[in-house]
Amino acid sequence: MRIILLLIFAFSLIITEAQKKPVKPVTTKPAQSKVIKLKTFLGKNENGAVVSLDEGLQLINFPLRVVDNNNERCTVLSYNFMYKRKAFLENEETGKKEIKYSSVGEEFKVTPLPQLWRD
Repeated sequence: MRIILLLIFAFSLIITEAQKKPVKPVTTKPAQSKVIKLKTFLGKNENGAVVSLDEGLQLINFPLRVVDNNNERCTVLSYNFMYKRKAFLENEETGKKEIKYSSVGEEFKVTPLPQLWRD
């Protein structure tokens, strides 16, 4: 008799557990953050302008500046500098010279560029 009562009690626990509604996790929406528009300056050029070789050779000596909407200066922790290198190669089959481009770049933590890159 005790075994039957124990089984009935165990089944009643299972049934009551099955009748419970699953608890939905509480989700909170992230706070809307303000979008800050930044401007970058290298010399007088703004936001990655395309420059000629002569301008580029002068600009690499200037520090990189970043300002926000209120023209307040921001600290630059690191940045990438890249340029395209133009090379002339001779095609071994035809003997003609061909132009090849390659990208050269590196990540920096100081501004202006290190002396090795400026020479």
